[in-house]
Amino acid sequence: MKFQALLVAAITTPLALAAPSATVDTPSKVLEDRQGCRVTTPVPCAYISPPPTEEETKARHELFFDAFILKKNLSEAFKYIDNVYTNHNPMARRGGPKEALDILGGIWCNQNFRNAKSAFRGDMGYVAYNNIVDRFRWKDGCITEHWDSGERWPSWAN
Repeated sequence: MKFQALLVAAITTPLALAAPSATVDTPSKVLEDRQGCRVTTPVPCAYISPPPTEEETKARHELFFDAFILKKNLSEAFKYIDNVYTNHNPMARRGGPKEALDILGGIWCNQNFRNAKSAFRGDMGYVAYNNIVDRFRWKDGCITEHWDSGERWPSWAN
């Protein structure tokens, strides 16, 4: 359902993302600009040994939040996701970071996020925006699991 909402938002976003230029763009550049973000798949996050403390992981979560939501930079955000990452949303394809980038890559930079906030406790990080809550499980300094279906903002974070 949330994927459908993102898809609707992507469809209703104006196609013209940049002001007209004096030079003629090649068709591939025009198509790339219309379809959304330029995303490169980063090297998956490598587990940190010895494992970081909760405070160190919280700091990494804040860097992820900044890249993912505030800057909308998927290439930077996905540096915090490991290669065995699981997305538990039933509407998302099972797979790793590549499959998640395939879903988000064309639409993410055109999203308008409101009321963005972040929280972290234990091994769980939370990101909220536009009445959506994403929950991320961190392991040894990397995001390894993600939930966004029916998640609620934790009461301890209010």
